[in-house]
Amino acid sequence: MKEIAASLLPLHDNESYRYLLLDPLRQVSPDSPLHLRELEAALGQEALTPVLRLDLAHSPSHCPVLVQLAAPGEPLPQAQFNASMTRVGLEAAHERRYLCGWLASPHSPDKIATLLVTRSRQLGLALGDHKVLPFYEPLRLELLHHTYGLAETLWPITHWWYPSASGKLHHLQGSAEGHEWAMDSGMVRIQSDMAQVQALLFAWQRAASPSPLPDDAARRAAEIWVWASDRVNHPHDRFTLALIALHSEDDYRTSPALVQLVQQVKRHPAHRIQPVLDALSQEK
Repeated sequence: MKEIAASLLPLHDNESYRYLLLDPLRQVSPDSPLHLRELEAALGQEALTPVLRLDLAHSPSHCPVLVQLAAPGEPLPQAQFNASMTRVGLEAAHERRYLCGWLASPHSPDKIATLLVTRSRQLGLALGDHKVLPFYEPLRLELLHHTYGLAETLWPITHWWYPSASGKLHHLQGSAEGHEWAMDSGMVRIQSDMAQVQALLFAWQRAASPSPLPDDAARRAAEIWVWASDRVNHPHDRFTLALIALHSEDDYRTSPALVQLVQQVKRHPAHRIQPVLDALSQEK
């Protein structure tokens, strides 16, 4: 919290707006201080700017909302800022996050909202025609964190903090250097399968609770999902194999038990994984 406060709280910052980015696709309690109705009552209707996702044009109430916490030179409202920090811990065990992050930029809310819509459309082209990539969702952003050109894609957002899958806060800085965005075919595949990666992480989180996931949980889940998808065909089998691999004490790529399991399924694809697992356990 000290690090994020250092980026967002300074009273001498006369250049940056400070924002919260919220995703109503994940509902919160009506009495939460971060519920949109409560934020409107506390900060004013003008503080809330919808980010109109093109794929949610039929349901604008489900589109993300950019909340202006403070204009340049203004102090951050402590009640809402503290509530947002508390929310990080509350959402650690949830499959989808309401709080997407804290942003700072010298640009006004309408310009940043337009930027987020434009970038989502531009990045979505890598997934296919008329696709939208909601890159601001924390899990997507974590997996994109080190891709070449992301800092330039975020500009003129100067600072972006977001909660990671392990519950920690990660920081991105925008840059005006002008490098072109580059997302390789592997990352395109992961972003296309994000629902499955997210479900895999959620199942891992439930199994690990109350212990937190490791710092590299998102990367590991994505890599293992791709590995499992390359070895079995049925979606349920992929998920089961990936979950087993996540809990394997051996290197999942060379684990004798996993190699045997995959070979059995390939020999008898109609049997699916669970019966094969049962048969293997009876052999031991």
